[in-house]
Amino acid sequence: MKSLLITGGTGFVGRHVLKYLPHDIQISILTRKKLLSDERVTYLFGDIANARDVERAMKMSRPDMLLHLAWNVKGERYACAEENRLWVDWTKHLAQTFFQQGGRVFVGSGTCFEYDLAYRGDHVEDEVCHPLTLYGECKLETMRIVSELSERHDARFVWGRIFYPYGRGEESRKLFSSALTKWRKGETFVCKSPDSILDYIHIEDVARHFTVFLQNEQIQGIVNVSAGKGASVRKMLQTLAQASGCEKMLSFSGGGGDIRIVGSAEKARQYGIFCQHTLASGICDMLDVE
Repeated sequence: MKSLLITGGTGFVGRHVLKYLPHDIQISILTRKKLLSDERVTYLFGDIANARDVERAMKMSRPDMLLHLAWNVKGERYACAEENRLWVDWTKHLAQTFFQQGGRVFVGSGTCFEYDLAYRGDHVEDEVCHPLTLYGECKLETMRIVSELSERHDARFVWGRIFYPYGRGEESRKLFSSALTKWRKGETFVCKSPDSILDYIHIEDVARHFTVFLQNEQIQGIVNVSAGKGASVRKMLQTLAQASGCEKMLSFSGGGGDIRIVGSAEKARQYGIFCQHTLASGICDMLDVE
């Protein structure tokens, strides 16, 4: 039986990935939460920032595969937080420890912020990256470090660049959740960038991408985790408002049409990975309506 260690396994993406992993994989999760293990998952209490915790987790789980989803993206200013630099070092040590104990597959979560977001075309995996935020810079540096380590140890490496995930369990500050919170209070939600074009992908489709990354031995390198098409913020919020019956509590101001962040999904499709949710069906799932 293969063994998998997950960081960030109790987070937004990680919780959904667990639903799609096959039962013939022995799963361990490194977490700062004190959780009881069950027949399927062993929770290892520890912090990725603590080298001893990481080394102990590796010895206890002896993973063949590592799914690294952990990173601090909470708070309004996470994209410019100096803590991002620490995550580069923590991930480097995590990868080194994993490969030194015989790990064979490293799958990491990247971000569309690694790309030059001033570019208005569809972002492809082999384009030259010019991140505009510290968060994007640090994710890109981490990708390069782990890619080099995996080559040195003759291991398989996959880096999934996630665009804009949404769905049940997302943070309250996210676009859809912010609007829903206002509407539940009977207040109007005002959108100030209605013409921005963004690539929103349902969290279950994100989870399916990473599940395939772990299992398909043909997949290597960077792969976009995207719907492959964008929609205006105006259209997305109108769809959400209609499904929620809150059209009268939605208004728009300002422009923002100079923003277009869309990822090509061609590489993922070549590996047979397709999104199951449309924007409309994803929103219905989020609201738990037919």
